[in-house]
Amino acid sequence: MAAISLKARVTNAINAARNGSKAQHELLVDLLTHAEKHGDYTEMVRLVAGIADTGYRVKALQTWVSAHSPINFGEDENGAVKASIPKKAAKRRPWLLAEAADVPYWKFTEESAPKPVDMVKLILALAKKAQKDDAELVEHTPDEIAAAIAELTAAVSA
Repeated sequence: MAAISLKARVTNAINAARNGSKAQHELLVDLLTHAEKHGDYTEMVRLVAGIADTGYRVKALQTWVSAHSPINFGEDENGAVKASIPKKAAKRRPWLLAEAADVPYWKFTEESAPKPVDMVKLILALAKKAQKDDAELVEHTPDEIAAAIAELTAAVSA
């Protein structure tokens, strides 16, 4: 059986978009190894860009890559994922492939717990903003206002 290319493996990872698999971690380490050896990180960028809307923890993945390599992530003017390595060697972080192999990205950073929303505080802030701005407000019918209040009440009491 022929070995699967990095490109095919990235395509499979994008299509599968599942966290926590051993194969996924091996792919990421292989992508870092390839980038260090050949200076080519296009497949890493393609993977990150391809999973951006899948529910993956993309920022955690980018943090893991950047912590173990000189690769920096950002966005272009259209919001597309881009990556770069500093041209000056003195500004590059080292390649830490052994460390990258030891810890998968989903264990490298912990996802923060969602913060509770204080609905009363939020409503009061909105009322204060409406008064302060003295802006032209969008007019709503009493039925629209009642429906919004009912929806908010349902959300708060859930």
